Amino acid sequence: MSKDTSIPPFVAVINDNPTQQGILCGLVRRAALEPRAFNGAEAALAGMDNADPPALIITDLYMPGIDGWRFCRLLRSPEYLSFNQVPILVVSATFAGDEPERISAELGVEAFLSMPVNPTDFIEQIRTILDGGRRSLPLRVLILEDNPVVADMLGMAFNARGYETDAVMNIAEATEAFSRSPYHVAVLDYYLPDGQGDSLLQRIRAAHPDCVCIMMTTDPNPQLALDWMKQGAAAYVRKPLEPNYLLELCGRARRERSLLRVEELLEVRTRQLRESENQHREFTDTLPLGVFEADDRGNLLFVNRCAFAMFGFDPDNFFQAVCMSGR
Repeated sequence: MSKDTSIPPFVAVINDNPTQQGILCGLVRRAALEPRAFNGAEAALAGMDNADPPALIITDLYMPGIDGWRFCRLLRSPEYLSFNQVPILVVSATFAGDEPERISAELGVEAFLSMPVNPTDFIEQIRTILDGGRRSLPLRVLILEDNPVVADMLGMAFNARGYETDAVMNIAEATEAFSRSPYHVAVLDYYLPDGQGDSLLQRIRAAHPDCVCIMMTTDPNPQLALDWMKQGAAAYVRKPLEPNYLLELCGRARRERSLLRVEELLEVRTRQLRESENQHREFTDTLPLGVFEADDRGNLLFVNRCAFAMFGFDPDNFFQAVCMSGR
């Protein structure tokens, strides 16, 4: 019996965050496809039919149990042959789009997008994948170099590696270029007609924290290198330079920046959680009701001021008094 073509192809959406899962499923419907949501990799493997695999799998990376990295490897393994040819789109909030091509290649997936997704880009990416292609997301590099021969040499080297390259000759042009669109890498010469290239470092780092900045100079002064690192440069090179060395340096710097970005995001989320908890406790402390907070074992974690007043206990001796009264 032939398959009913009136039923839209289904897409498996694997994400343990209810909000993100709902957003992704809604966008899949906007693409005229039918989403099937799973809270984790194990649930997806158990729920997907070997005889009727999904048209596309959309998965997060960081999930409890089997994470997205291992999930993708399982989907490409001999043990799951039915899903070996199913295209995979990774959507992750942790990496914020850092090095999508590298991550896609390592996982054997078709594409990588950062969360929150741009709805138009997301739907276009799905359609491109289902049409049998990959939507290329080239890394963009800005070369700030006033010597046209050096600029052309570096531009050709970056283009050969798949970068999308723009070259400018002064600080004003570089500032204008960044105002139009962001870059993944900025290679900045030091001595320029309208100033010193390192004047851009802090501005770029503040406005585009994911951009890797590399300084170039003929000046051997070690103090320059120290100052540039303090201002946020990822590395520096002495001219004349070998283009392939600069390319390898860019690759290493971007990988390092990716790992640091993950740590920064985790630190921000931890700080936000602590601030939220503090605000909750401060609010609870002002309520005209006795409020207690305990863990799963019944151990008291928090008691507000009203509770102290209700029971007439001294705050310093409260927990001891409660324990004794409960015996």
